Amino acid sequence: MSDDFYRFYWDGFVFSEGINVYQYTPEQLGDIISVDASLILVLEGMNSPSYFAVYTPLNELFYALPFYLGIKGLGQFVFFQRVLFTLFYLFAYCSIGRVENNGLKTGLNWLFLNPLLWLEGLGNLHVEGIIICIAISAAAIAYKNRVFAGILASISVVLKISTLPIFLYFTLWFRGKIRRLFILLTLVLGLGSLLVIGEINHLENLISSLRLFSETFEFNGSIYQLVNYLVSQIVGYNSIFYVGKTLNLLALIFGGIIIYRWHKKQEHEGASNWALMAQVLAVIFLLFSTTVHPWYLLIPLSFSIFLINPFVIAWSGTIMLSYFYYQNYQYGLWIWLEYLIPFAVAFIYKLKTGSWVKFHDSRL
Repeated sequence: MSDDFYRFYWDGFVFSEGINVYQYTPEQLGDIISVDASLILVLEGMNSPSYFAVYTPLNELFYALPFYLGIKGLGQFVFFQRVLFTLFYLFAYCSIGRVENNGLKTGLNWLFLNPLLWLEGLGNLHVEGIIICIAISAAAIAYKNRVFAGILASISVVLKISTLPIFLYFTLWFRGKIRRLFILLTLVLGLGSLLVIGEINHLENLISSLRLFSETFEFNGSIYQLVNYLVSQIVGYNSIFYVGKTLNLLALIFGGIIIYRWHKKQEHEGASNWALMAQVLAVIFLLFSTTVHPWYLLIPLSFSIFLINPFVIAWSGTIMLSYFYYQNYQYGLWIWLEYLIPFAVAFIYKLKTGSWVKFHDSRL
């Protein structure tokens, strides 16, 4: 199990105590306030005590909920979170199931039978599991209750900063009043988050921690690993600071080109086609990233509700090979297999079917 739950517990405790989680790192706050033995254990188990919080206020509220309900113990916290995850999973499953009951085909089982969803969501408690459940529920409910769908979609986007593909999907697929409602609610929740963060230096603390993921941290990257190796051979030192920024910029440029060209094609109007575009954007971002944790893949995987993408499905299996890194903190054959196998599967599928992907239902 991932040790991130220590950070979730700590942030939830701090948030519930009315302390700004973006003002102090856990190390700093541990020296300021009195902490009991259980909190000392949490601090010692945390893998990021010297970093400021990187989660949005709405996400922090989710971690604080058990404390508001009087749940204090670490084991109780984890159990409560897993109950919440289970409820969100059931809600999403039933929402998509109602779409299938109306005669439309979806990839319900392609998502909910995928081990990655259960391991990284219900197992390791990464909020991406809840984000995608809310998002796909919004997509399903939009056919019946557009206002409720707009509210759910906004919540899914504001839960974490890495949800840009989901935001673009709903922005481009929604039409008329529901689009305006979605954008308005997202802006309101976003501005509300800034108010919770508080002073500008607190926002700078949040940004400084987020920058670590492109300028300092390097884990399981693909294109980054190759480019950084070549550049480092030339300059003589690890060039992540420059390479990470450059690749992020390239990802944004490629993403912008894809959105522009996709939007010009009038036939791309259905939910499935916009889902494919959003999935492609999410994959490009991950391929250009310096850090690709397994749970990051849950967002592109969520679009399996609409389509079968052999590359993403295969990657959701091979990305688990990255767990070998934690044995000796070194890269090996596993990282080549992790990326080469999905590409091979995608090319074989293309040769056999003539297409890179398959939509579950052309009516969606």
